Formats: sequence, structure tokens, C-alpha cells
Amino acid sequence: MTNKTPDKSAKLKKTRWRTVVLIFAILLIFIGGIYWYNRKYLNLYYITTVYNPFKLNDKMYLNSFLVDKSSSKDFKQYNLSLYRMARPLNSDEVDNMNISLADKALIKQDLSSKKPYMEKCSWSISTDSLCKLKSAFIGSYSEIKIANIYLGKNQYGPGVFFIIHPMQKILVKENNNPPPSGYAFDNDLPFYIDATEVSTKESKTFRE
Repeated sequence: MTNKTPDKSAKLKKTRWRTVVLIFAILLIFIGGIYWYNRKYLNLYYITTVYNPFKLNDKMYLNSFLVDKSSSKDFKQYNLSLYRMARPLNSDEVDNMNISLADKALIKQDLSSKKPYMEKCSWSISTDSLCKLKSAFIGSYSEIKIANIYLGKNQYGPGVFFIIHPMQKILVKENNNPPPSGYAFDNDLPFYIDATEVSTKESKTFRE
């Protein structure tokens, strides 16, 4: 009677195969976790890449329901807000503020939790002016941007915005909207408009 010696080569191959499978599984979990965490941004990047209807310098029109004669009375004298990018202040800007040292320290302590996001600015598009002109044309398209929207309590979510070069004659300046506390507007940056509020097509009817 003879004892069978285990095949060390077979065991080694089996161990290697299990290691490869384990590494592959870990990679799948890691990639899946990254996608799940960033799924909103990734989905928006896909949508903006595939479905963006505008090209550079294309004409942009306001969605017809904001100017159409059949639109609700709630949209009369409705001004459509434009956005600017609000960015957190830096330490030098806080130091130059005319406030107490204690208040400066509080602002600086809070800066690390702040992110740039789109904030409504003082300038808006007058839908009444568009109706008088009998045209929903609001300006020309420059580019698309996925940017943060502030949800409150230091929570942010993604949104899609278009950079617009608006017609000056349809702009109105409403109450001066200062940047949020701890933020500043980069006024040399362009205007943005919510991508859901614009169209590639002219409106056919307008409010009186």
C-alpha cells in the first residue's frame, strides 16, 4: 500500500486562481462604490455629453411656457434669475474684512466645509421684455457646466448650467444680491442659466 503525495503544483494553481478572483471581486466592489458615490455626477456627465443640444454661439431661447400667452398668470412680470459662481473666501479676504478678530476666526473655521456653488445674482431676464419684443431669444450659448447647488446645512447636489451671453436689453437688475456669508462672487466670470429653462426653439405665441 502506497501513500498518495498531494500535487503541490495543482494546489499552487488553485491558490493563485482564488487570489485572482478575490482581487477581481475587490476591484468590482471598489469601482461599484465609486460609481454609487458619484452616480449623480456621472449620470449628468453622460447626459450633457450625449444630449447637449447646443453648440458654440448657438441661439438660446427661453422655454415657451414662461412667455406663452397660455401660461398661467403667475408668470406675468416674472423675471428669470441668472447665476454666478459663488466661491468660498480665502484667508486674506477674511483678514481684510472690517469685523472683529473673533468673527474672523469663526469665518475661517467654517471655510473648510464650504464648496463653490451656483447662486442667484442680482441680474435677471425680464419675461415681460421678451413678450414685448415677441421673441424668446435671450442670448448665445458658450458652454455647459455641471456645478454644485446648495441644498442647505453644508449639503450640495449637482446641477446642469449653461454659460450664456445675454442680450442687454432684456436684463433687469433687481435687489442687490450680495454673496452668501463666507463667499464671494467672481464678477469677471460669466453668467449662467439653469439648463432646464432654455430651449433651442423660438416660441410661437406670447403674452400680451
